[in-house]
Amino acid sequence: MGRTTATMQFLRKGTEAAFHSAKDRIDRTLNENVVRLAVTGLSRAGKTVFITSLIQNLLALGDGHNSLPALSEELWNGTGSRLLSVGIIPPRDTVTPWFDYPSKVARLAAELPGWPAPTDDLSEISLLLHIERKDAFRRTTLGERRVRLDIVGV
Repeated sequence: MGRTTATMQFLRKGTEAAFHSAKDRIDRTLNENVVRLAVTGLSRAGKTVFITSLIQNLLALGDGHNSLPALSEELWNGTGSRLLSVGIIPPRDTVTPWFDYPSKVARLAAELPGWPAPTDDLSEISLLLHIERKDAFRRTTLGERRVRLDIVGV
């Protein structure tokens, strides 16, 4: 009897894990978009400053500041912004080095500001934007939409 109980528990846990895995895949399919943005250009063209500025403005927009007017207008629903939040996703275990946004923005915002050190090689950073859906039915049934923005500096 003990062996049967252990087998049943094992099967139940496996079934639960498979269910949660399938549920997560369905959630990602319905609610998450991934946008990969590659920023390229000649050496010393301003790619690092552009990426730093883009991240800073998206974070400010997520905090309710109208830092990107055209995007704010697109996300406006008549009574307020549909953009609920913006955050930096911690670096994943990848071969691509992480874009060190905190040190770059600190250099630009220093008491004696200056250009941040250039990015010598490929680097990546990801942001997660939580956006309320326009349609009330989808908003109720599916919840918020997530956009993961992967910015790759080349």
